[in-house]
Amino acid sequence: MNWPLWAWDRIMGIALVNRWIGKNVISALALFTVAAFILALSLILHDWSFTQPHRFILTITAFILMGLPLAAGIGLSIVPGDPLNLGRVFGTHQNPRNRREARMETQMSIAPHLNYSPGTRERQPCIYFVTYTLQPWLLRDTTAIDRELQRLPNWSHWINHTWLIYTNEVADVLYARLQGKFLETDRLLIAPLDAQLDLAGWLPQEAWDWIEANK
Repeated sequence: MNWPLWAWDRIMGIALVNRWIGKNVISALALFTVAAFILALSLILHDWSFTQPHRFILTITAFILMGLPLAAGIGLSIVPGDPLNLGRVFGTHQNPRNRREARMETQMSIAPHLNYSPGTRERQPCIYFVTYTLQPWLLRDTTAIDRELQRLPNWSHWINHTWLIYTNEVADVLYARLQGKFLETDRLLIAPLDAQLDLAGWLPQEAWDWIEANK
C-alpha cells in the first residue's frame, strides 16, 4: 500500500468519521454550519463583554467556521467518486464486509473464464454493462475513463460510474482500453447485458429507447 492510501486509511479509521460522520455526512455538516451561524449572529447582536477588536475577530472566525462545512458539503456533492459510501456493505451474503475491510483485499484478478477463445477481438454486437468504483475517491478524476468510453461509437450513460456500451468488441478488449485508467485498489466489472430478458428500473425514456434500439 503506497503512502496516500495509507494516510487515507488512517483518516478513515478515526471513530467520528467511520461511526457517525461517515453515515450522515450532510447532516453533520449542516448542523455545524447552523451552529456557526448562530454563534456569529449572537456575536453581532450581543457584545458579551468582549472588547470591540476581540468581538470582530470572533465574528470573523465564526463566519469562517460557517463557510468551511458549507464548502465541504458543496465539494462532496461534486467530487468524483462516491464519498458517502462509508458504512455500506461489500462482499457477498456469505461474507459481508465493511468498506475498509473490502478495501484491504489484496488478491485481485481479471475474469477467470471467458466464453470465447483467447485472442478473439470481435463477436456479434451486444450491449456491455460497464461499472466501476474508485478507491479511495478523494481527489480522483474520472475524466480519462469517461473520455475513453466516449470514444466508442455507441454508448448510453445515465447512472454515475455505470455505462452501457453497444459494440462488437469482446469484454477483454474493452478491459484493455480501460485498464490503465484505474488503480489496483479500484473495482471494475464489464459484463454483457441480455436486454431480451426482463428489465426494470427508473430512467429517462431516452435511456429505455436506446436499450430497445440496440438489444
